Amino acid sequence: MEIVNSGCTAHARAALKAPTRPSTRAVLTLCVALMALCNVAPVAGATPETADVTVYSSLDIQAPVQLITAQKKGFFKQFGLNVTIKYLQNATDIVPGVVGGSIVLAHGGLVNPLVVVDRGFQATVVSLVADYQRSSQLVVQKSIATLSPTDLAGKTLVGPDVPVMRLFWQNWAAANKLDPKSVKWLNMAPSDAVVAFNSKQGDILLAWAPHTTNAIKAGGILWQDGRDSYRSGKAEVSPVYYNWGVVFGSTDWLRKNPGTVEAYLSALYMAQAYLKCHEDEVAKLVAAENHIDPAEGAALMKLNTYEMLIDAAFLGNAQKWADFFQQLGVLKKPLVIRDVVDSTTLDRVAKASVIPADWLRCPKS
Repeated sequence: MEIVNSGCTAHARAALKAPTRPSTRAVLTLCVALMALCNVAPVAGATPETADVTVYSSLDIQAPVQLITAQKKGFFKQFGLNVTIKYLQNATDIVPGVVGGSIVLAHGGLVNPLVVVDRGFQATVVSLVADYQRSSQLVVQKSIATLSPTDLAGKTLVGPDVPVMRLFWQNWAAANKLDPKSVKWLNMAPSDAVVAFNSKQGDILLAWAPHTTNAIKAGGILWQDGRDSYRSGKAEVSPVYYNWGVVFGSTDWLRKNPGTVEAYLSALYMAQAYLKCHEDEVAKLVAAENHIDPAEGAALMKLNTYEMLIDAAFLGNAQKWADFFQQLGVLKKPLVIRDVVDSTTLDRVAKASVIPADWLRCPKS
């Protein structure tokens, strides 16, 4: 990653130094000024094979944050793309589209491309965009908050019985020496689970924000999120759960459109850099897209870590995650994460991207 103090590319700067006619210099000067005004400095890379890209995503404050930012701030257009975003209520709805060929590029939870591959179709993860470990939470009624975890035997848990929540529950129960089957699990959608919990039909709520935060506002006690335990009254690192938002697509489409993929990831990378010192602005953009209160959007975003990288830590934890889903039966056969992930384009983008220096100078709070 290169950091520059002006808003122009190295190519444009070199052109200005070369001997040119007055009219050409005037045009170059205007171009550089406009780029500086836009506060973005795209780097000349591979030419997109297609300018029009349709991307599908879950609508939440997790996987599409850089996507929303790049669209609203005009970063895609800076890289020659016309991006159309189509939102789905649940990222799992993306899987049939990728399998059927109607969806070639998407943002969603890591489990989705793994399911596509498990069904015998080719999909590839090209970037991590979010770690939302902390947004999944276990909340208990105030009346039992002083009990030990083993005292939950015979109690009732409400929440969606989906693989990622099952992973959370089994890991948490094992860490706290509780037989996970000793608690009755009432399977229901997150919004219905909050209603049941608040009406005391459930002793334990296991879901994700903002549903869990709504239950906490109503008097529930946060005991655990994916990373930390709060039973002592303060946050103590005790990881029981991992989950990530990723960019993935049809392997065939990705191979046939390398320039488009590079331009797309370049725009997301600029959005990632912009987020660093513009959290409040980005939170408002994301909240507006999700039709939630800006303050709530900002609070929810603080539960997540937004990053574009694929490193050894991610690959290692993701492999354990995939192994669990295979044992649970969500995946029918063993899967090697490194066979599904390709960071080649992202690595190239990270090295070539030119980030305006003022984006990285956060004002003192």
